[in-house]
Amino acid sequence: MLSKKLSPCLVLFAVLLACSAYADGIIIPVRPISKRIPPPLSIKYHHVDVTINNQVARTEVDQVFKNNFGSELEGIYIFPIPPGAAINDFSMYVGGEKIDARLLDKESALRVYEDIVRRQKDPALLEYAGRDMFKARVYPIPAYGEKRVGLVYTELIRKDTNLCSYRYSLNTEKFSADPLNDVRVKVTITSRVPILSIYSPTHQIQIERSGPTKAVVTYIEKNVKPDKDFVIYYRLSKEQMGVSLLSYKEWRGDGYFLLLVSPNDWSIDQKVLPKDVVFVFDRSGSMSGKKIEQARSSLAFCLSSLNEKDRFALITFNDVVKEFSTTLLRASRKNVENAKEFVKGLSASGGTDIHGALVSGLDMLESGSRPKMLLFLTDGLPTVGITDVNEIVRRVAERNSKGARAFTFGVGYDVNTRLLDRLANESKGSSEYVRPNEDIEVKVSSLYSKIMNPVLTDIEIHYGSAGVSDVYPRKIPDLFKGSQLVLTGRYRNSGNARIVLEGKMEGKTKRFSYTLAFERKDKENDFIPLLWASRRIGHLIEEIKAHGKSQELVEEIVRLSKRFGILTEYTSFLVDKDVTVALPSLREEAERKLEAADEAVGGWAVNQSVNAKRMKKSAQVPANTYYDDRGVERKFENVVQVGNRAFFNQNGKWVETTGDSKMPVVKVKRFSKAYFQLLRNDPSVGSYLSLGQNVQFNIGNQQIQIADSGKEEFSQSELTELFD
Repeated sequence: MLSKKLSPCLVLFAVLLACSAYADGIIIPVRPISKRIPPPLSIKYHHVDVTINNQVARTEVDQVFKNNFGSELEGIYIFPIPPGAAINDFSMYVGGEKIDARLLDKESALRVYEDIVRRQKDPALLEYAGRDMFKARVYPIPAYGEKRVGLVYTELIRKDTNLCSYRYSLNTEKFSADPLNDVRVKVTITSRVPILSIYSPTHQIQIERSGPTKAVVTYIEKNVKPDKDFVIYYRLSKEQMGVSLLSYKEWRGDGYFLLLVSPNDWSIDQKVLPKDVVFVFDRSGSMSGKKIEQARSSLAFCLSSLNEKDRFALITFNDVVKEFSTTLLRASRKNVENAKEFVKGLSASGGTDIHGALVSGLDMLESGSRPKMLLFLTDGLPTVGITDVNEIVRRVAERNSKGARAFTFGVGYDVNTRLLDRLANESKGSSEYVRPNEDIEVKVSSLYSKIMNPVLTDIEIHYGSAGVSDVYPRKIPDLFKGSQLVLTGRYRNSGNARIVLEGKMEGKTKRFSYTLAFERKDKENDFIPLLWASRRIGHLIEEIKAHGKSQELVEEIVRLSKRFGILTEYTSFLVDKDVTVALPSLREEAERKLEAADEAVGGWAVNQSVNAKRMKKSAQVPANTYYDDRGVERKFENVVQVGNRAFFNQNGKWVETTGDSKMPVVKVKRFSKAYFQLLRNDPSVGSYLSLGQNVQFNIGNQQIQIADSGKEEFSQSELTELFD
């Protein structure tokens, strides 16, 4: 596994700089420019190009550092490298001459880190403890000039039962004073065996495929502070369905798992299932202007994207339901063109008969094995016919005897989120919201592109002897070409288990069987508990919104938020509370927050639904952000996750949230021999120490508190007892 944080960036270390910003590739000035403490240098760009050929990865790093000061600098460039990597090339030139560099093993590197930390009185570098180091002297760095650095290394990537992983550390959140101007990571994968699923638990990635054995994965952002390592997993297999399992388990308690299911897109081209689709779109008066224009465009896109063997129906409604046809039509070129002409003539006026439109759409569907979908778009509340939300949901469920998946779109803030969410959730569909200033066509076409080619429906997964529980999503959605299912859950029993994937394909029940390992102890994939907790919190919030709160559900949300540091708009108060406070009192405050936010209509209601859905569907590690009532994204600043441990910043001290008031506290003097003994006995402690000068964390059944005064040296027996 690659080291946790490896992203090369430039930062200026100044003597006695208490709150500096560092990055993974570092230039440390040998002496200060002046007595004034200088701010960090800026980063012009940071590009990473990776080529993976079978199991060999070649990583090229290209970065430009900028000296914003009026005098030249002398410094040392440090790059912590992944275990087992070989440096192929390092290019930095001064006066036309290439700079020499040295590779230090982890022991030599640790001495360098300790020396810098002692001098600077800043522990940020300690997160790199336990890693080899690449080191070079840099002089001069011109005043107001730039220095370009190029680095190339190769490594053998990890492969476990055809599941490969690549990691590049891109964590600069706590190490950069300013956002990076330009960040790009591009990974080109070539393999002799077909590449099935490609998944990143850390970043939103773009995937381009030019064949079964090649893929290009790209992550690009501008003006950003990356705060996570860049990680991808991909499965190599010739199977029709690829299933991969990742697990995380400590010695005690249940483990956590992540299951990836993806079709072999290159073997199922002839097996995309013909589907029946009913489009139900609002044309009431409130849809006038730009809304109706965008709705027409999105409908035209969906119609043009129908497969030749699909069937479709089109319904528009205001206070009157209008049908393009009385039955499902084959998606012939003529029928599609006629439907698009019908769409061009849509105009907005009148009220909103949501119940009548939905029932008319469902009544058009026919029995049979074809996948059935209903795409429903509205910007308002039910004002005509049946208007009670619970009654509409009940009647729609009764009429949906053929098992159509409802995909709902709420446009603007004058929609009933409980209605749209329940219609989608209870049919294994999904709900989307188009907020003010967002484009209807973009939202609708984006979703439809993902669901237009169903491959496997009515999916069930059996986990054999693993003792699996609390799997999310609770209702497994259908699987589409070009997509994958990401499921998270808990397991009780370690060892190999027979996993059976079952679903409908081409009208017949198909079963796929796999023997996969639920690990007895595996602490590497520490993102899995966070992903599971995020999904569980999102699910519980939706349950409360749909069916009302209960003490048990609220207390579980608070417990998970506190344990994993995954905050919501209802648990943001936790960072200001003593971490040892009992759950019942915290639950009461969360209940008050939930009651105050108990809305079904309006900006706050829509954004609460968006927040819950982001958590419930999260495929990446939670970012600890939420949208407020105006749709502005807010970030929780006083919480950080190190692995699957959570820390809250309370009165300037980072405190691990799983601390217990009954646990003994050992005070350790900052930067003392005892401080570095902790690091040498377990280099992973460096990730906790690097949070700041005042940190409290758990080792075994004791709490370690880093403070101005305290223990200055451990005996060997004390260390043995502490780390046993």
